Amino acid sequence: MKNRRTFVTAASALAVSLSAGCLTHSIRSIAPDQAFDPQAAQALLAPGNANVSGEAFLRQAGGAIVTCAGGDVALIPATPYFSALLDNAFEGADFYEVYSSASPLPPIALADHPEAQRHATCDSQGRFQFRGLAGGDYYLVTKIVWCCGPYTSAQGGWLRKRITVGPAETAHVIVTL
Repeated sequence: MKNRRTFVTAASALAVSLSAGCLTHSIRSIAPDQAFDPQAAQALLAPGNANVSGEAFLRQAGGAIVTCAGGDVALIPATPYFSALLDNAFEGADFYEVYSSASPLPPIALADHPEAQRHATCDSQGRFQFRGLAGGDYYLVTKIVWCCGPYTSAQGGWLRKRITVGPAETAHVIVTL
């Protein structure tokens, strides 16, 4: 009986260790090495004559299009801080897959310095716009998620796209894979 108890205890310890390891991996640090520079961010968010309009969507395996309809699009200045934060959050890619409709951007990147971001809501066609911007480099970040049935997990994910807009330019942007 003692050997069985030792085995159960060892198996329990292994299960706890493995789940703790997974938990540690999924709650990874996305903190950038750069310090946040509020002046750099505010310079890009100062009033200007540039505009950005666009649409965001993903194509499903069957060919159907899913947009960001009703969802948020963040316009984030491409400062060294936000560039490092988003690179860490997206693990160097421009798409981050979600596994439930409540998945936060691995980044809580959008919660970091919200005063240095602008937000728009996508219309039913996935279109959005930002007006009165200073010219410069920005990131557009949005989440497009869908479920195919009541018992399926979410599909889709977070998208980001780096853009450059001139001081008096109106840029049209497509955010997709």
